[in-house]
Amino acid sequence: MRKHWAVTITAAWMALLLALPCGALANNDLTLSFDAGDHIMLLMSPQTGQVLYAQNEQERVPIASVTKIMTLILTFEAIEAGKIALDDPVTISKTAAATEGSQAFLDAGSAYPVSELLKTIIISSANDSCVAMAEYLAGSEPSFVIAMNERAAQMGLSDTNFCTCTGLPYQGQYSTAADVAVMAQELLTHDLYFTWSSTWMDTLEHPSGRETELTNTNRLVRFFEGADGVKTGYSSEAGHCLAATATRGEMRLLAVVLGYDNSKTRFTHAQRLLSDGFDQYELVNIAAGGEPVCEIPVRGGSTAQVELIAENALTVLQKKGQGGNYQIMKNLPQQLSAPVRAGTCVGSITVLYPDGTVQSTPVVAAQDVAPDFWGYVAQVARRWCS
Repeated sequence: MRKHWAVTITAAWMALLLALPCGALANNDLTLSFDAGDHIMLLMSPQTGQVLYAQNEQERVPIASVTKIMTLILTFEAIEAGKIALDDPVTISKTAAATEGSQAFLDAGSAYPVSELLKTIIISSANDSCVAMAEYLAGSEPSFVIAMNERAAQMGLSDTNFCTCTGLPYQGQYSTAADVAVMAQELLTHDLYFTWSSTWMDTLEHPSGRETELTNTNRLVRFFEGADGVKTGYSSEAGHCLAATATRGEMRLLAVVLGYDNSKTRFTHAQRLLSDGFDQYELVNIAAGGEPVCEIPVRGGSTAQVELIAENALTVLQKKGQGGNYQIMKNLPQQLSAPVRAGTCVGSITVLYPDGTVQSTPVVAAQDVAPDFWGYVAQVARRWCS
């Protein structure tokens, strides 16, 4: 029989946990292997939300084509909601075809599947494809930009304002490394994104029969182990920007670097940030999603125990060779009363960090437990006589 454990969190404790922010400032426990200067940068774990290193991460700056992360989020959400489909034909307007900057060189008046437009946005940062998708989803780019800002507000991105769906220079358009990290973290939850994100080279075949060669603007997907996204950006106003993610084993990290003078240093710093994170931190499983965490008694049940499982995986990052700088709070009952339905939430496991970051997963009953007939009769009799 598995060991039983249960800790009750008081209502005051739970109120405190709910009041704490979901994002947090970095402790900067990461030791950098390079001179970061005064650059804008951030390293985080998308899996846990922990920020391992941050510098000037709240500074508002233009982010160029990194803006397309939000364009992609809205597109994937529309697909997952059934509003559009990958094989939907999108007719390219003259406005979209004439969009400046990086292009897929779409033919005005021709129709392209949503999947092909997504491919060109993700691989080669095509501005014309972004405008085409914005028009398809919202009727016009300005209407789509309104949706972008509404979604940013929902995500709590108070230091972000969009004026275009492409990131082309526009007065009053800005974000921060901290906000970009939150956007990138959200994008990485959409599995369809990874269909194209690590592709180095591909081809777009136009309806007319001509072809456009596509090369990934994120060179890390070819030259850095485990790299598989997210987005580059460049303009004379924004400088060289990058949000980059990579995995090693089960551990994923995300680096954001903004406003660099040259592309080489941008990629080098992002790569070194990721490498330092992988070298110095390890992923620790607190609870595995769908796996048992304990058994507890069931009063008046047809079986004496019910197994509880964590609904979602709960993991943390900690410095290699060091204990975790966090508290594990187990809010579980001492026992349950029959009947118990499988999937019923009976408590939670929460990880609380000193910087205010909170992670939590519900704990649910693994199976039904029906009332024991004679036990039920006895309960009714006791209530009747009391």
